[in-house]
Amino acid sequence: MKIISLWGKGEIGKTTVLVDLCKKIQADKRTSEIIVAPNYNNHDIIAVFVFDNKIIGITSYGDNEKVLTEPFQIFRENNCELVFCAGRVKRTNTGSVRYLERLRDEENFELDWVKKDYVEAEVKEIYQKEMDSINNITVNLLYDKL
Repeated sequence: MKIISLWGKGEIGKTTVLVDLCKKIQADKRTSEIIVAPNYNNHDIIAVFVFDNKIIGITSYGDNEKVLTEPFQIFRENNCELVFCAGRVKRTNTGSVRYLERLRDEENFELDWVKKDYVEAEVKEIYQKEMDSINNITVNLLYDKL
């Protein structure tokens, strides 16, 4: 399994990017099957698709190991070849980055990191157009890795 983790601090749009990526894959004609359908009514998603004859997993969960355990069990059960997920470092060492590194080491997964860019501002709404542009670029960057 190859894991691509979109990482960064909280509240910078990682979930938004991963949900948008999920929607883009789901809408693509090369998606031949939806194995685990995403529930867009929840804040975070888990999905598994057959895309271009590859099994792809996506989750926007990623704050800590506890929330990533279930998605990765689903990804293993469905023999996902490529997984996109969120990653986060926390001062307490409970962040998902440590969990993903352990998966890489213990289960011999390939692990790539993509840093989530963002605009730092006290009032996010001021730079919403710029954030949307950054998010769209990031979705396309991840999509190109399929």
